Amino acid sequence: MGRVYARSFRQISGVKVYAVNDIDENRMKQLAEEYNVPVQYKSWEDLVEDPEIDAVAVCTPPAFHKEMTVKALKNGKHVICEKPPALNAAEAKEMADEAEKQHRVLMFGFQWRFLPQAEYVWNLARKGFFGEIYRARARYLRMQGAPAGWFRLKKYAGGGALMDIGVHVIDLAWWLTGRRKPVKALGASYDLLGKFEVDDTFIGYVLFDNGLSMIVEASWLQNWPNEIEIKLYGTKAGAEVTQLEICRKIEGITGAYVSTKPILEKRDTQLAKIKHFVDITKTGPTEHTPTGEDAVTVMKIIDALYKSSSEGTPVKID
Repeated sequence: MGRVYARSFRQISGVKVYAVNDIDENRMKQLAEEYNVPVQYKSWEDLVEDPEIDAVAVCTPPAFHKEMTVKALKNGKHVICEKPPALNAAEAKEMADEAEKQHRVLMFGFQWRFLPQAEYVWNLARKGFFGEIYRARARYLRMQGAPAGWFRLKKYAGGGALMDIGVHVIDLAWWLTGRRKPVKALGASYDLLGKFEVDDTFIGYVLFDNGLSMIVEASWLQNWPNEIEIKLYGTKAGAEVTQLEICRKIEGITGAYVSTKPILEKRDTQLAKIKHFVDITKTGPTEHTPTGEDAVTVMKIIDALYKSSSEGTPVKID
């Protein structure tokens, strides 16, 4: 992801990739040469303390997100941090609080918000097109897609499929449905195919304060083709976000519906996300921004789902 960020930053006018740090010095040197980065730091602490730097991208395993982000904020840097935000909601809260204290931007790498179809549905939802959205389904299921290395280790990743890819669909569905307060969660974790330290599959249910219910499904491994979808069900219309399909009743005709599939221009969502980060360091966050406060709520949902799975009972979300 560090390479992805470096490539994207270089495409934005007025932005310079000034320094890089990696524990693998050969990889750090390769990235610096590839993207003409002038400074290579052996210590991430030295990087975040460099007064020449305005903003830092944290692209490490989740176990290191909080420490690096908080120190960068304390040194006056704006921060964009990869997902999942942290190991848990408590860490995410520390990060959000520090950003507020230092009056700096803290944004998280939820690039799915920058999908053209997501923005399209979000705008419709804000105008009341769907009526009351009372349920949602967020699914990110892979037939064969378990990442290797630290992703399978609990101390570095914090969790498995739910943390790695489920976090994307949770955030997007939550954002599209109006950022409601979660109040209860029920979850079931599985590690039957991968035999990792973390879940290869997770199924969950989340209830929100306005009665909205959300079904969450995340899997790295399943004996079925990939299934990626976010569906919203409203009193006036419904939507499937990832492939973009809108379904609504035809007024005046009993039992008649119309389904449309708008065609939108494609977009580099990684570049759009990072350009948005650069813009808000000058203007401040917008309704579109995955903020530190957003991260706290998303992590509260994930914490509650894991706790429910462990205890075998529904869990209240404070």
